[in-house]
Amino acid sequence: MDKDPYEPYEYEVDLRDYIMVMWDNKWLILAIIIVAIGAAFGFSQLQSPEYGASSSVLVTKNVSESLIKEFREGGFSSRILYPGIYKQTAGSEETLQAVIEQLDLKGSSGDALSVDSLKDQISVSVDYDGPNADQEQAEEEPVAQFERIPTVTFSVQDDSSKNLKDIAAKWTEVFSERINELFSNEIDKYYGKVKESFQDVQKELTVIEEKKLDYQKEKRVELLSTEIESLKQQYMQVTSRLQEQKFSLSGLEAKLSSLKKSLNSESQFIQLERGIPDEMLMILYGTIEDSEESEGGGKRLEDLRDTLEIALKEQAKNDVYFDIKREVIEVNGEIASANASVDSLQEREKALSAEIQATKDELLDANLEIQRLERDISSLTPEYLSLKQTYRDLERLRSDGVVQVQVLDSPSAAELVSPVNTKQNVAVAGVLGIFLGVLIAFFKHYMEGYEREENDEKENA
Repeated sequence: MDKDPYEPYEYEVDLRDYIMVMWDNKWLILAIIIVAIGAAFGFSQLQSPEYGASSSVLVTKNVSESLIKEFREGGFSSRILYPGIYKQTAGSEETLQAVIEQLDLKGSSGDALSVDSLKDQISVSVDYDGPNADQEQAEEEPVAQFERIPTVTFSVQDDSSKNLKDIAAKWTEVFSERINELFSNEIDKYYGKVKESFQDVQKELTVIEEKKLDYQKEKRVELLSTEIESLKQQYMQVTSRLQEQKFSLSGLEAKLSSLKKSLNSESQFIQLERGIPDEMLMILYGTIEDSEESEGGGKRLEDLRDTLEIALKEQAKNDVYFDIKREVIEVNGEIASANASVDSLQEREKALSAEIQATKDELLDANLEIQRLERDISSLTPEYLSLKQTYRDLERLRSDGVVQVQVLDSPSAAELVSPVNTKQNVAVAGVLGIFLGVLIAFFKHYMEGYEREENDEKENA
């Protein structure tokens, strides 16, 4: 069966074709490989090795939990609370400038090394240990900075190992001084504020306490209570005596009433009647007869005669009546005396009651004022105690040092961190040259075939 001329031409790939293409362009591929290897070798010769030195320090803080609580609740705001302070201080211009000046570092031109040049050679990293080590969370909770332990690592690299160890060592020294100075300055500022507040509260509390003591002395609070008890005892005694007097007075009044009734039932005098003796009558008759003979005596004799005819009558005092009357007078005197005594006791009772009430009012006013002063003292005491604790913690912190920098990795001799590996560079360049040469060879073969097809089509046309 004949093949359809319109069917697509199927080209079968043969490995020999590839080999022939590479063989035909062997000199091109070889030239590219040689150029790549030469370029790698030349680059390796021009490249300088990198040396490096590093130092790691651990920054711990002598901050008590009570002081951390005070920072959190007291609104303490400072840049030392933020984690970025370590990296910022480690790579700051002031720190690097101090390193340059103290080591008298020189640049390639012989002048003093610039801070920017040294910045290009260094790198600083900070790792945190302890709670809340996540830096993003630390940024949101600044006070938690004091609960973390940062490890600061300083690295310096250069194509010359000269001065690298000294730079790392000097950085450790300068960083320790700078971070201590920074923390101390910030704590000193806070210490000044706390000290001022503490002294103000202490002064105010002292004034109130002295005022309370002076008021207690002035008002004699303790004596007032004793005085009230004494007045109460006197009042009870007077009241008891008054009751006794009233009871006695009631008895006297009852006795007086009884005596008056008895007095009303008795007569003041007793009427006596008795006859005239015979001898007396005889004498009287003889006298009458003699009198009748005398002039003017008739009338008197007649009266006498009438008298003789009436029974002789006589009045005598009633002793019972007068005894009762005398007793009534005595009882009235006793009643008057008892009334006077009752009136006096009642006045005394009233006076004591008024004095007790006045003393109680004075004591009440004094106690109210003392309670007010004690409330003021109670309201200031927690603030005073809190400030006192903070003040003492800050004093201890200032004397012991806010931070302690512990060297973890001391800088040793500069190490080769990036050596120049010529063999590796040449090998890599050779492999890349082969791939690039083969690629160019196949591209060249493709372009040549494309040109031939175009020329054939022109000739056929």
